[in-house]
This record gives sequence, C-alpha cells and structure tokens, in this order.
Amino acid sequence: MDATNIMVDFCIIGEDFNPEIVTKTLQINPSQGWIKGENTLSENRKMIDTCWLISTGYEESLDINEQLSKVLLLVKHKKDSLLELKNNYCIKFLFSIVINIENNQTPAIYFDTELIEFANSIKAEFSIDLYVFS
Repeated sequence: MDATNIMVDFCIIGEDFNPEIVTKTLQINPSQGWIKGENTLSENRKMIDTCWLISTGYEESLDINEQLSKVLLLVKHKKDSLLELKNNYCIKFLFSIVINIENNQTPAIYFDTELIEFANSIKAEFSIDLYVFS
C-alpha cells in the first residue's frame, strides 16, 4: 500500500551566481544544483535560472513540519551568510513543499513560529504543490 509522502527543498535561486560559492559560504553540500542555460533532463529545454538546493527527498509523512524542521535545522544558523549571499548575488530563497497524497491521507499543513520568523528574516518565499493520487 502506498502512503502519503512529502519532500521539502530549500532553494537558492538567481540569474547569475556560482553554486560552489554558496556551498563554500554555507559549508553545506547541496542535494542538487545547476547553472542557468544548462540542459534539463529533456534536451530540448534549458534551465531558466541558477539554483542551489538542499532536499529531504520524498519521505512518508503526515505532517509537513517533520520535513521542514530537517531543512530548517541545516540553515537556521546560517542567516547572516544567507543575507550576505543575497546582497552580493541578487538571489532569492524558496521553501518548496511537495505533497503526494495517497489513500486520502492528507497531512497537517501549517507553519510554526520558528519557521515563519526565519523565513521572514531572510525574505524567503513558500511554494506548495499537492498531488492527489488516490
């Protein structure tokens, strides 16, 4: 039986920056990254921006805060470095949440105060994608 699963990414997105500088500055190895103009998985399309991201990958869960807290734990003490990168490279921050709903098991979707305060302090945005399979 399939179960509801959730993935959370913390993304640093911009037009023109070197993802290796982000890795060095934050001292966190990314889960993924790419440069604007690189080929996507489909050879007919190119990446429209540069991105550095850390991800939980998909995990069985019924509460998005389980995954959000894992990502927050990695970046919450990097606020000053994140703001310095933002100033130097005109980048934006995004918490991307992807929820795959199985068997009508909808997860709890809310943001705790710690996450809200951190996201506000770095002016991060949120994206939530819901996919209902059964």
